[in-house]
Amino acid sequence: MKKFFNLLFLITVMLLSSPAFSETSEYSFVHIKDEKTGFEIARAIVPENFEVISNVEWTRDFENPARFSYVAKSNSDDVSFSYLSEKAYVDVLQGKELKNGEFDSDFRTVNKKKILASDYIKEVILSDYPQASDIALVAEKNMPDGMDEYLISLMYKKIDELNITAKADTRYAKIDITNPDILPYVATFSYDFNGKKYYQTFVTLFTSVEYQYTAKNKKNDVKDKKFWKMKGLYSYRVEQKNYDKYYNDFLIFAANSMPNNKAVMALEHVKQEMVIELNPAFVDVNKNSALKNKPSDLFRRYFEVGLPDYSYIESMIKPSLTQVRWLTNIMEPQNEFSYRNLRQVWRQSFYVPKKYEYVYLNKGQNKWVISTEPQTFDIRWKKLKKTKF
Repeated sequence: MKKFFNLLFLITVMLLSSPAFSETSEYSFVHIKDEKTGFEIARAIVPENFEVISNVEWTRDFENPARFSYVAKSNSDDVSFSYLSEKAYVDVLQGKELKNGEFDSDFRTVNKKKILASDYIKEVILSDYPQASDIALVAEKNMPDGMDEYLISLMYKKIDELNITAKADTRYAKIDITNPDILPYVATFSYDFNGKKYYQTFVTLFTSVEYQYTAKNKKNDVKDKKFWKMKGLYSYRVEQKNYDKYYNDFLIFAANSMPNNKAVMALEHVKQEMVIELNPAFVDVNKNSALKNKPSDLFRRYFEVGLPDYSYIESMIKPSLTQVRWLTNIMEPQNEFSYRNLRQVWRQSFYVPKKYEYVYLNKGQNKWVISTEPQTFDIRWKKLKKTKF
């Protein structure tokens, strides 16, 4: 009888100390390809029952030669995740006024008055859902103390790089770059559409600097312009009643969906080459002719062959100016799980909310499983190790 009570006590302790249930989810790696070049330009990490639609737009805009987006939609519920790549604009502060959408000769990109982040997001909502009404801000995530100072310090380092380029511009007597500004933004909006109440969460980052141009003339005419960027935008749209149901899935999507590093570097080369094309004396030694390539053709030239590169030099959790995914760590603290591809120098990582302690990868099927409790899989699955900071 004593043994029976001891066994009963042991079982009771085990039940009380174990979680009531295990949360386990499966995700897939979806390749985002550019149809014109055939190259993989980004990846999306989505829940198993989601389908992804993507688009790549090539333009002669020097700051935005390629703009891409992708939308992941559920097959069972009215919910979608989306990503929109960065977009640069110019706001004329002093000088010849330009209308929104007009081409700016100094930056060779389009003009747009700098607006509040909330107004920019309202424009995004209305562009997708013009019948949406009563768009209202529900909540905003505040940045930690000291975050603004840290990011502004990064902006000053960026200004040093921009000054080097500005000094090489012989069109003006002097170019001064000042007043860096930055706004990390996480906000949720509600609105009515087709008789339903929706919540939509946005994760984005705005940066801007001011340029003062002094002309090469006796009057030393001056014009001021603000160069600003939306550094990428992740969005989560769902019926209000299902917001909590897919919240963690959106965090997984936003934290792990990213542009291909090789594509990012290739696009920087495209921008440089498009500037070179402005020089009529420049001759392509390979073609013995002046460069008149389309941006997509230049991208094809500079995109290196081989595997897509999603490796990390620094942790995504560390704030940066180059991408916005790190903001998910402010929404919900993340754990980083790392693995290494033998063909790449730097590790690759997978980020999940901290309550998920177990992450498994099947490279052959490009699938991930995350769980709050340990799982058992065959040898095709690899358990990833948590990164120690």
